[in-house]
Amino acid sequence: MTTNELEQKLNKLDNRMKFSIREYDKDNVEISDDSSMESGLALVQVYKGEIKVYAKLGGHEIVMAKIMPPHDPLVTWSVDLESQAASYDPDSLKIYMGVLKIIDQFLADKENE
Repeated sequence: MTTNELEQKLNKLDNRMKFSIREYDKDNVEISDDSSMESGLALVQVYKGEIKVYAKLGGHEIVMAKIMPPHDPLVTWSVDLESQAASYDPDSLKIYMGVLKIIDQFLADKENE
């Protein structure tokens, strides 16, 4: 599955929610909010090939998941589900479970490449 196919499948889950994908083409560092740090900010490593899944409902966009390619010390594709959304109503929970199923298939395809 390509990242374009991933985005297309996600956008078929619900017509109220718009998904978008960002794939990084090189290693990088981003500044992230982190309330556990004294400064409130943290530097976060971003790996070449890392994919962020964004969900937009109305005017609010959040990071749903980060899909990471193999990198030291990880030797396999992985997903970070520490999303910006922490609670779901019953309808949103069904969408979230659909997102997880599609990401699971994406990871399985990547492992078989």
